[in-house]
Amino acid sequence: MDQFFANIGGIDKSAAQSNGATTPTPFNVGVILDLDTWNGKLTNTCISVAVQDFYAANNHYQTRLVLHTRNSKDVVLGAAFAAMDLLKNLEVQVIVGPQQSSDAKIVAELGNKAQVPVLSFSASSPTISSNRVPYFVRMTHNDTYQLEAIASIIQAFGWKEIVLIHEETDYGNEIIPHLMDSFQGIDIRITYRSAIPLFAMEDQINEELLKLMEMHTRVFVVHMSSSLANHLRSMDYSVIEAMRGALGVKPYIPWSRDLDDFRIRVLRKINIESGTLGELNVFCLQAYDTMWALAMAAERVGTITNQSFPKPKKYKNLTGLLELGISELGSRLLKEILESNFKGKSGEISLVDGQLQPHIYQIINVVSQGENEIGFWIPRVGISRQAYVTSELKLHPIIWPGESLLKPKGWTIPANGKKLKIGYPVKHTSSEFVNVNVNNSSNGTVLSGYCIEVFKAVMEALPYGVPYEFVPFQVVDGENGGSYKDGVHEVAFFQNHDAVVGDITITAHRSLFVDFSFPYTTGGVVMVVLTKYNRSNNFLLIFEAFSRNVLFFLFFMIIYMTIFGVPFDHQIAQIYAIPCILLSAEYPFHQIKDIKKMSKVNVLITVVASVVLLGILLQVLFEDNRHLTIVDVDVKDLVRSGEHVGYQKGGSSMENVLKQLKFDQAQLKVYNSPEEYGEALEKGSQNGGVAAIFDETPYIKLFMEKYCGKYRRVGPVYQMKGFGFVFPRGSRLVSDVSKAISLVVGDEKMTQIETRWLGSERSCPDPADSISSITRSFGFDKISGLLVISILMFVFSSLIQGKASITPRARPTNVPEHMQEVQPNVDLHQ
Repeated sequence: MDQFFANIGGIDKSAAQSNGATTPTPFNVGVILDLDTWNGKLTNTCISVAVQDFYAANNHYQTRLVLHTRNSKDVVLGAAFAAMDLLKNLEVQVIVGPQQSSDAKIVAELGNKAQVPVLSFSASSPTISSNRVPYFVRMTHNDTYQLEAIASIIQAFGWKEIVLIHEETDYGNEIIPHLMDSFQGIDIRITYRSAIPLFAMEDQINEELLKLMEMHTRVFVVHMSSSLANHLRSMDYSVIEAMRGALGVKPYIPWSRDLDDFRIRVLRKINIESGTLGELNVFCLQAYDTMWALAMAAERVGTITNQSFPKPKKYKNLTGLLELGISELGSRLLKEILESNFKGKSGEISLVDGQLQPHIYQIINVVSQGENEIGFWIPRVGISRQAYVTSELKLHPIIWPGESLLKPKGWTIPANGKKLKIGYPVKHTSSEFVNVNVNNSSNGTVLSGYCIEVFKAVMEALPYGVPYEFVPFQVVDGENGGSYKDGVHEVAFFQNHDAVVGDITITAHRSLFVDFSFPYTTGGVVMVVLTKYNRSNNFLLIFEAFSRNVLFFLFFMIIYMTIFGVPFDHQIAQIYAIPCILLSAEYPFHQIKDIKKMSKVNVLITVVASVVLLGILLQVLFEDNRHLTIVDVDVKDLVRSGEHVGYQKGGSSMENVLKQLKFDQAQLKVYNSPEEYGEALEKGSQNGGVAAIFDETPYIKLFMEKYCGKYRRVGPVYQMKGFGFVFPRGSRLVSDVSKAISLVVGDEKMTQIETRWLGSERSCPDPADSISSITRSFGFDKISGLLVISILMFVFSSLIQGKASITPRARPTNVPEHMQEVQPNVDLHQ
C-alpha cells in the first residue's frame, strides 16, 4: 500500500535519471484513515488525486510527498498504534488524519511529543485545540461555528426551548457545554437531552421516541458525527422521507465547473478502485486542500536530511514501542503550514490560531429530492437569503414536517392527550373574581368569575387548541387553599399545576419563583375615603360658575344699546331694571313706557332671559350636594395623624405597600369584604373604623359599584402591574398567552366580561369627577340657545322700531290739535 501511494506521489526515479534531471527529495507523510467506511475510502481517493493534481501543476518542485497510509479500523487504539508505527518506524514528518475527533486527540498528543504536525481535515470537536496541543492543525471548521449558525436559526424563528439529541460518545457529550454557551446568550433553554448509544437496539430507540412524544417541546437539535451527517444524499429514500421538513447547516461550497469536473473524476476513480458509489462531501474537499497546503509547505522547508529524528526520547514505565525521537524539521514545517493562504476546492484556506477560519454556512431544508437551499449564515453578519448579500435577512420558503408552509410554534400538547392542570384558589371573599359553586346534582364544581372568564377568553384567542382542566390548589394538609402564596408555591416548588389563575398581583418577589403573563387589569393601589363636602364656600362656587356667563350677557346688552343710540345713563337704568323687576314690586314700571329710544319688546326679552338664567342657576346649585366642594384627603396627613387605614385580608403585598407608604403596623386593619370596608369607613378612625381603605384598582372598582356616590377614590397612590396568570419558570405558554391577552384586552368581549362582574364606571362616576361639574353644566354651550333666540328677537324688534322711526305717522284729521299727544323727553333719573 505504501509503495502504491509513493508512485502516486510523483517520484519516478527511472524517468528522472533518464532525463538527466535531479531526483526530487521524498517527504514522508503518514495518513491515518478508517478505510472500512465510505468516508475513509472517499477521503483516501481525494488525497491521492490532490497529490497528483498538485505535482502535475508544479512539476518543477524539488520535493515530493510520499504517502504512507494506515487503516485505523474505526478504533481509537487502532489510530494510536498506526501513529506510533508511522512516527517510530517510518519517521514521517507529518501525519494527516485521523477522521474522528476521538482518534485525533491521541494522535495529536503523540505528534506533539515528537514535534510532528498533525493535520486533521475532519476533527471538528472544540475540545482539541492548538492552545493545548501546539502541533495540532485543524484544517476544518470548529464545531462552535456551526453551533452559532444553529443558534441563529432558532433565534430567528423565535423558539425558546429545544430538545438536544446526540450520540452517547465522547464527541457527543463534549459538545454540550459549547452548545449551552451558544444558547445561553440568546435565552434558549435545553429542556431535555436524549443521548443515543452508537449501537442502540431498535427497542431502545423506540423507548426514547416515546419519551420525546410526551414532551411539549417540538424543536429538536440533532448533533451527530460527520460520518453520518455527510450521507444525506446517499441515504435510502425511506430515510429521507422520514426526515422531510428538517433543517440543517453545512459549510457552503460555491458551485463551479472546475468543482464539477473534480467531482466526476473522484467518483469515477473510487468506483474503479473499490466498486463503491456515493457522493462527494466537504471533508473530501478539505482533505484535498490539506494536501496542497502540505505540499507547498514542504517545498518551502527544503531538502530533508537523513537525520531528521536524531534525539530519541525515553518515556518512563512505557515499552520501547513508545520511545519516540523528536523531529528537527517539525517546528519549521508547522510554521510554514500555519502561514498557508490560498483558494482551495473548499474555499479560502486561511489559518488563525491553528485552525481554519469560519466560512459561510449553507442552511438546507430536507425534501424528497434530498435538500433545498433556503439561505445562509454568514460570520459576524447572521442569516441571509444570499451568500454575499447581507441586506436581506429573509429565508426562502421552507417546507416543514407534515408538508406545512407555516412556521411551527416550537411546542405542542403531548400526543398522550394530557390536559394542563390550571390551579385556582378556593376562598370565601371576592367571589366576583373567582366564584366556586358546587353542583349538588352532579357533585361537580362550576367555576365562574371575572378572572376565570378572562382566562377562558385568552385561551380561545390562542392560535392553537390547548386542553386544560381547573384544579383547586391545596395546602400541605390536603385542604383547598385560598392564599395566592400557596398557589405560587404549587407552581414554583411542588409543580402540581401547569398554571394558576385568579386575582393574583404581579410582584417582583413572586417573579423570582414563577413567570407571569402580561397583566390583564389596570395596576395601581387606590385609596378610598368617605365623601365629605365643604359648604362654607357656596358663594365662591356660585360666583365661579356664573360670573363669566352673566357678564357676557350684560356686555352684549350694553353693546346692543350703544349701537342703537341709547345713552349710557339709560343703559345703566335698563340693566338696573332687571334685578329690580325680579326682586322688588316697587319699581316704577310706568317709567319703562316712557323710554323713547328703547323698544318695550326688548325690555320684555331681557326680563324673560333673566328669569330663565335664574331658574337654571337654582336648579344646578340645589339639585345635588355633589356639586359642592369635596374635602380633600392626603396620604401623608393620614400617616402623620396616626389615622387607621384598612386593606383586604390575604393581601400580603398590600401590607408591604402600606408600610412603604410609611404607615405603622398599629395603624393597619384587615377586612374581608366590601361590606366591612363600608362599615369601617362609616365609623371613621376615631370610632373603631378607618379613615381610608387601600386596595388595588379592580377591587376598588367593584366596591365603588356597590356603593355608588357614597365614597370616592384618591390615587393611584402606588403603582403596581395588575393581575396576571402564573406559570412555571421557562414555560413556553407565557409568550403566547401574553400575546393573546394583548388581543383580548381591547376587545368588546373583554368589556362585557368586566361589566358583568365588576360593573361599569359610566353607571357610577366617582364623586371627585363632579367637583367642577357645576361650571361645565352651566357653560356657554348650555345657554347658547337662549342667547341666539334673544339676539334674533332683539334684531327683529329693532328693525321694526327703525322702520317706524323713518316713516312718519299721519296726524289724525278728526282729532283736535289741542288734544294731540305731545311726547316729552323723559329722563329715567327723574
